[in-house]
Amino acid sequence: MEENTFFDDYTKLLTSIDTIAKTKEGYGYTYLELTPLLDVVMPKIQENNFILIQTVKKSDGAYIRDTHDKDGSKHIETPAFVLHSELIHKGGQKIECDMPLYVDDIDPQAIGSAETYMRRYSIYCLLNIKVKDNDGLDASTRGKQNKKEQEEKLPLPEDINEIANFLMQQENPKIYYRDIKAREDIPYDLKKKLNKIMYPEG
Repeated sequence: MEENTFFDDYTKLLTSIDTIAKTKEGYGYTYLELTPLLDVVMPKIQENNFILIQTVKKSDGAYIRDTHDKDGSKHIETPAFVLHSELIHKGGQKIECDMPLYVDDIDPQAIGSAETYMRRYSIYCLLNIKVKDNDGLDASTRGKQNKKEQEEKLPLPEDINEIANFLMQQENPKIYYRDIKAREDIPYDLKKKLNKIMYPEG
């Protein structure tokens, strides 16, 4: 009997969310943001006898990177984490979803962005939500723009002491991110300072 209740409640939940996703054309891009998404799905989750729990937990493996500074090369290994989500029914049954949190080695503030991004997409998976692929469209547009920028950009200075001034003179210093990341002669601490120039907003 409890299994039938779980199946019925989950079916009703999927139907209610799917209907909202298809009819809320006014959401546009903002629907893909986490807060409006939660505003839509959380009442439906509770109405159908479920709760949603999302936490970050350590996973097997590690993130590994090599850095270079005045004392030489260093091998740094940090724990890997995943976003763990559970959609739990009042009867005890649950559906789980794990998504890895990838964070760049010189952009630690990306932890929050990675978590928010994975929270959104784990909810899409758990509730089988169909949404317009604005992220895909944006990625395609960004890809074309990035290709054009890569073709037009100037090479980075060979002297690492000149790179900061060079970036501050560029209209869009972000396009040099991958070049700086790939430069093994730039110390890790300097890379962090250069990252602040490329991404002053945080």
